[in-house]
Amino acid sequence: MKEKTKIKRGEKEIFSKENKEIFILEILLFLLLFIAIFLPPVNLTDAVVDKDNVTVSSLLGIGNSFPEIVNITINNGNNIDLTPNSTTTVIVYVIARDFNGEGDIDSLKAEFFDNSASFYGDADDNNTHYTNNTCVIDLTYGDSTEVNATCTFDVAYYANNATWNVTLLINDSLNSNSLESNTTTINTLLALALPD
Repeated sequence: MKEKTKIKRGEKEIFSKENKEIFILEILLFLLLFIAIFLPPVNLTDAVVDKDNVTVSSLLGIGNSFPEIVNITINNGNNIDLTPNSTTTVIVYVIARDFNGEGDIDSLKAEFFDNSASFYGDADDNNTHYTNNTCVIDLTYGDSTEVNATCTFDVAYYANNATWNVTLLINDSLNSNSLESNTTTINTLLALALPD
């Protein structure tokens, strides 16, 4: 025989009818609060009914959109030939966008480094690593969400001949960011210096 648990007078069942109703109300309140906090507001502003058409205008509140890099072109897509006893300017062209508007893009920083001897965030060294914190952003490019940026690096003639990586960090006004990269090759430099 199974024993039945008896409840003494004055004690309540853990899941009595009243407790179940309160528990359900607490869950519903939590769900409503969750929806109110995490879902963007949608406001209908007006509706016009014509003979054959119905026009509805609405306003949708969108949070911050992360900026993104769409394209990176290094040295016009060509390998890099260094200049003997001088520097060679390597130009990196970037197309980026931010769906909050181009004015939301705050900065674009670039690092150009030997893929095997250095890394993103490493200290500058003319053999292996260069940094540009002042890439030029052109807001007149494209539509209202796109920009074109130019980052330049003056690379020394003795820089490693290897596969090089350019990594770009784009930030918006709310400090949301994206990191993208592309690679190119620095060709071997063969040169002979003659005395004057």
